Amino acid sequence: MAGVKVMINDRALRRAIRSAHRASIAMRPAWLEVTEILMNSIRKNFDDQGRPKKWEPLKAPRRRGGTQVLIDTTRLMNSMQPVAMNSYAEVGTNVEYAATHHFGRGPIPARPFLLVQDEDLDDINHAIETHLLGDLI
Repeated sequence: MAGVKVMINDRALRRAIRSAHRASIAMRPAWLEVTEILMNSIRKNFDDQGRPKKWEPLKAPRRRGGTQVLIDTTRLMNSMQPVAMNSYAEVGTNVEYAATHHFGRGPIPARPFLLVQDEDLDDINHAIETHLLGDLI
């Protein structure tokens, strides 16, 4: 009986899996990059006055005479703080009126500014893949 013997050297694959596993335990560098993407996206939400849907305009002029929504003093926009740990990334604010403007309340319409845009997802995925797979991609 004739036969074929196939030998597969999986050494490189095993090395790549170990490397990806080590990278998955120390994700903070990837999450730092993700928070940078999120910070830029949130800033663009303010600059564009809402994305993907424009925010409802002001009903009356403000005391300072500005016309941009949520940018009277820039306090809210400039209060965004990134946090990156080994297991997560987040961007948020501790400004007490942030939730009112993001979700709306009473006569104040919702103007969501803490949104991840679809256009950011490729960059976020790339940052994570690059961290985990390094030279393999």
